Amino acid sequence: MNNGSWHERGMRASGESYCACIPPGTDGDIVEYYISAEDIRGFEVYAPVYAEGEPCSYMVSSKVGMAAGDLAALAFFMLLFYGTVWGGFVRMAVYVRKAEEKKKGYTM
Repeated sequence: MNNGSWHERGMRASGESYCACIPPGTDGDIVEYYISAEDIRGFEVYAPVYAEGEPCSYMVSSKVGMAAGDLAALAFFMLLFYGTVWGGFVRMAVYVRKAEEKKKGYTM
């Protein structure tokens, strides 16, 4: 954690998967990890492939939900989406009305 030394954690089988617990950190901690597995012949594989050289990572955060500006972006895209959907619906209704008017005009 935070560019410290590597600590090995055992994994346990859970059905067809394996799981392990990573100790909790505090806000802002960077947790880097990789997975190694060894078969009965001693053949070892890593995920990601380059393990310690290019580990997976995440940042610990106690914040849950949206960051600043996310609500505005969400509202914008909702308006864009619903505007497109309802705009298309209204446009279709106008075409149908015009088609009905033309049909009535031609049959009279």
